Amino acid sequence: SDAFSPRQQLRLREAALVAQPLPWLFLSGGAQEQGLWQSRLLFHEQSFPSLIERTNWKSGNLSYGLRFEQAIASDTSTRQPWGNWANGSPSFFMEQVFASYDRGPHFSASATLGHFLYRDLSAPSAFQAQFFGNTVDGLSSNDARFRYAYQGFQAGAQAEVWFLPTWAAAVETEILRNSESPTGTNFGWRARLTPRWQASRTLRISLPAEIFRVQPDAAPALFQARQFGSSNRTGFSLGVQAEFQQPSLILAAEWIESRPIINQSWQTPMTWLQVSLKSDYVVF
Repeated sequence: SDAFSPRQQLRLREAALVAQPLPWLFLSGGAQEQGLWQSRLLFHEQSFPSLIERTNWKSGNLSYGLRFEQAIASDTSTRQPWGNWANGSPSFFMEQVFASYDRGPHFSASATLGHFLYRDLSAPSAFQAQFFGNTVDGLSSNDARFRYAYQGFQAGAQAEVWFLPTWAAAVETEILRNSESPTGTNFGWRARLTPRWQASRTLRISLPAEIFRVQPDAAPALFQARQFGSSNRTGFSLGVQAEFQQPSLILAAEWIESRPIINQSWQTPMTWLQVSLKSDYVVF
């Protein structure tokens, strides 16, 4: 696999046109970040060319609605020429019910329940995915095929409460089930606890800790979060994050330990230290 080979390329994360024909209806089309689904078991900082339809209603502190997406499941990691898909265009469909409750700065919570479907994923994607845990048939990037289809359900919930003026705790959970693969290979879950300390008006410190277990064929491995080793992994992570408001800057580090659930020759126990620096700025 050349997944970790050096590359020089420019990636477009998000660029879309948005319309609001009704006060409660939002439509968008373009290259769109998949983080809106709040599912790290399905996606890792992934953008798809897609159409998204969203409804949103509010009642006091409660917001709720529906989201739908029709997308081309593009995978840039295989270096496959755009449109060179022998089995048809790889596609992704998602339908989701969401709700959130916000009581200002002291308490917030949200939950999602959705159905996902992948179709016609390419042979190069399948060939690469076997090295990240998926069950694949075929010997080369031209004839590789996922053994199982990917269609199932995702659910998640998260909440944050400030129990002291400068101290808070956030919890986040998610489950994922692929209805098309056998029991024992089709399920994933994760749980995350994050204490937070407001050190000053411009600095917030977070200490996330997470446990996870993602079976081999819960979802296509190339789209899943790399923190989990993609697929067929169980383990934990510990991290630290500093958020600065002036300037807007996030410095984070995360230590991840994981091992394969089912032993495969190309997957081994993994120790990973991830360090990141993010900054927001206004262009105009």
